[in-house]
Amino acid sequence: MKSNLLGILTVLIIWAVAFVTMFSCDLEDVQECVAQKLNLSAAEMNISLLRGEGLDLGQEEFHRNYSSNFCNVGQQECHFPEVSRFSHWFFYISESGKRASGHAQLRLLFLQISSIAKLAILTLMAAVYITLVEVLAVNLFDNHDLLLQAHHGNEAPLTVGLKVVTPVVIVVFLIALVLHAQQVESTARLDFLWKLQATEEKEEMDNLRTYNKKLLNNILPEHVADHFLKQDRRNEELYHQSCECVSVLFASITNFSEFYQELEGNNEGVECLRLLNEIIADFDEVSMGKGVKSAISDYPGHYG
Repeated sequence: MKSNLLGILTVLIIWAVAFVTMFSCDLEDVQECVAQKLNLSAAEMNISLLRGEGLDLGQEEFHRNYSSNFCNVGQQECHFPEVSRFSHWFFYISESGKRASGHAQLRLLFLQISSIAKLAILTLMAAVYITLVEVLAVNLFDNHDLLLQAHHGNEAPLTVGLKVVTPVVIVVFLIALVLHAQQVESTARLDFLWKLQATEEKEEMDNLRTYNKKLLNNILPEHVADHFLKQDRRNEELYHQSCECVSVLFASITNFSEFYQELEGNNEGVECLRLLNEIIADFDEVSMGKGVKSAISDYPGHYG
């Protein structure tokens, strides 16, 4: 929960920096300023009058000096409000990209947020920015369109207004980022499940390996089992060891299978097995050695 709140707060602060500079710009309508100077109504204004007053796209210094007598004194003119839109897009792209430079920690916080929280954050961002474009700073975008027409004159291309294009593009980015967030979350969940499955399979393999080793030690002497396990041996290779004095014993209790019965009187066969173990223990005690391994009633042993 804390990581989500920290991620949301950090994202909102960085996002606000992308367009907060727009509030330092002169938000007065250029057309009204020129109309006030010429003592005309806004309906009587046209592109020719704007060009006649020397207003042109990109001449922000001239515009500031000009508008200081009629508009807000000392405020910065911003003829290119689309810069804030580009900053907005860059913020979206950098947060959604996998390798955006300089945003590794922030991107990590953003990726930790759930897709529902991302949807709420991005919707809030889009709503605030569209409100800014269409209401609070609408004159910046209208001024850009007017100055663009004045700059091109009669050869001005047919373009859609900036205040119309910007919300459409923001909504498209919003949809794309929401889909991307769902895809990222789905991939993260799959990665987690695959990692968990791999961990469980590794534990099962380790347990199976331990069980197989114990089973092999019950079949072969421990040093023989280690001989084959620790080195890469061929399947048909035999184990042999030269000894000066050695004996091999194969003992078997006749008709033990008929003697062994699982009845209530012998505790379901436990007493039969206890008797067999006592016989094997007696062999080990007499020979001062240890048998290879016992297989039911058979007792192979080696000494020397």
